[in-house]
Amino acid sequence: VTKNPLGRELGTVDLEKAAGADADALFAGLPRSFVVNASHVDSVVRLPDGARVLAKTALEPIAAYAVGSSTWGVQFHPEFDGDVVRGYVRVRSDLMVAEGLAPERALESASDTPHGREVLRTFVRLPVVRQRKEG
Repeated sequence: VTKNPLGRELGTVDLEKAAGADADALFAGLPRSFVVNASHVDSVVRLPDGARVLAKTALEPIAAYAVGSSTWGVQFHPEFDGDVVRGYVRVRSDLMVAEGLAPERALESASDTPHGREVLRTFVRLPVVRQRKEG
C-alpha cells in the first residue's frame, strides 16, 4: 500500500467489476458497474500472492480483490451512505480544493449506494451461509 499516484478518491464513484468477478461470492449477482462511496488517499499497489482483482474505479485499479474464497479487500466504503460521504467531503473540502479537486461536484453527486450496501450485506451473511451448508 502506498499513496495513490492518481490522487484522492472521495465521493460517490463508478465501480466496474473485473472479468470473473461474478464467480466470487462477494460480487455475484451485482451489475457489471455500479456506484460506491469512497474516501481514501492510499492504494493497494501489489496484491498478496494468489489474489484476484474483482473491481476497479477511475482512480483505483484495485478497488476490490479476493484471496481464496473467504478473504476480501475493498477500497470503497460499503458502510457509507450519501449523508456520510457528504460529511467527509465537507470536512475535507479545503484539502480537495488544494489538490485540484471539486468538492462542489462531489457534494452534488454524493448518494446512497444500494449495490455497495449489498456488498456489505453479502460480506456479513457469507459466514452464516457457509456454516449452514457445512452443518
